[in-house]
Amino acid sequence: MLNLVNRYAHGFVAVPVILAAQERGLFELLESRGPLSEDAIRLSLDANGGPLRVALRLLRSLHWLSRDDEGRYAPAKAAAMRRHIPRELLELYRFPAGSPQLLSDAAQRYCEWTPLSRRRWGLDDERDADLIDGVLLIPLLFALRGQGLLEEASQPLLAPLPQPLRGALLDLFRAKGWIDGESDKPAWTEVGRHLVERMLVLGVTASYTPLLARLPQLLFGDPRAVFEHTAMDAETHLDRSLNVIASGFQHEKFFQDFDAAIQAIFDRQPFEQQPAYVADMGSGDGTLLRRIYRHVAEHTARGQVLDRYPLTMIGIDYNMEALEVAAANLRADGVPHRVVQGDVGDPQKLERDLQALGIADCENILHVRSFLDHDRPCFRPPSRNGWRPAGRFPTKACSSPTTVPPSPPPTPSKGCTNTWSAGHGCPAATAC
Repeated sequence: MLNLVNRYAHGFVAVPVILAAQERGLFELLESRGPLSEDAIRLSLDANGGPLRVALRLLRSLHWLSRDDEGRYAPAKAAAMRRHIPRELLELYRFPAGSPQLLSDAAQRYCEWTPLSRRRWGLDDERDADLIDGVLLIPLLFALRGQGLLEEASQPLLAPLPQPLRGALLDLFRAKGWIDGESDKPAWTEVGRHLVERMLVLGVTASYTPLLARLPQLLFGDPRAVFEHTAMDAETHLDRSLNVIASGFQHEKFFQDFDAAIQAIFDRQPFEQQPAYVADMGSGDGTLLRRIYRHVAEHTARGQVLDRYPLTMIGIDYNMEALEVAAANLRADGVPHRVVQGDVGDPQKLERDLQALGIADCENILHVRSFLDHDRPCFRPPSRNGWRPAGRFPTKACSSPTTVPPSPPPTPSKGCTNTWSAGHGCPAATAC
């Protein structure tokens, strides 16, 4: 099942790249003049070097392109699959993930496309068909989820949807083995229920729908416009709220490793020497903080005396949307908390900001860490025995039409650790 879900995610990303490349004439260029170097392709298509390199790497990983020992690209046999991809599928990227509007505005399209999906898009290779299915299914599943239509309730599955859309979707789900037989009240099979319960694993991919909708501009236009922020400094290339929620969902199994360490810390006595706060730098939607507080309250000695020795959770994130989600989740669980904007590369400023919030005893904070960092400072070694900060990559490097030089190699992890260790303690990390 995981392989299938991954193919859906791969297809959701790959198909708009394929169609953008096809529209620009990449495959025709290579068929008529190939093999060609990356530079020759870039000049011929007037493409942006950085995004083009990523696109070529993606197409090569799908075995649509080959590359010889001299770094020249040529089309592979699998590239013929592009003729089976309806270009109109790109219409689905107009809808934000979870938008109910998709179920009305794209209803006719789904009635046209679901029979093609059941016939595997005319392809012999199931895996290739799954890639196209990813474009069809990911927006659909999140739209249904957003309307609560994937839940098994007293009414029949998908009952609120009008015909013929409901019938088309039930036929598709039945063909995939997600719902049982021809009953008047179809129900999820074990496979279907597993997909519904775990579909947030596709959430990070779905959160980049706005970026994928603008791939032609990213590859062949002004990429800076793709990464513009709104007047309120919100990102426009992704749905950050969905990204944060889906990330927290996927991290849950890794957070289990924290339990033993938390148990040991909060069983120690005297309680006066235990942390008064737990801070998560990069807290996302607050999942880890909620888990830690729940474990302390329910399973440790400290949990029996929280009335006398309270514990406050501190959510720290660079992204304000993430902080809003974390605060809402912690508040809903009744967890004592504070949230503050922070940068993992600047712990000194974080300490000042915490003191401004009335947290003067920063030495009583237990710092925990999990997973991804964004916009981290880059440190480069001037010698084998020393380290010094060399500034950051340009904050808009990802929107630059050129590639970022690969050398000298950045070493952000050690530099970041040294920065924290200078009076702040090194945060515990689940993964890097």
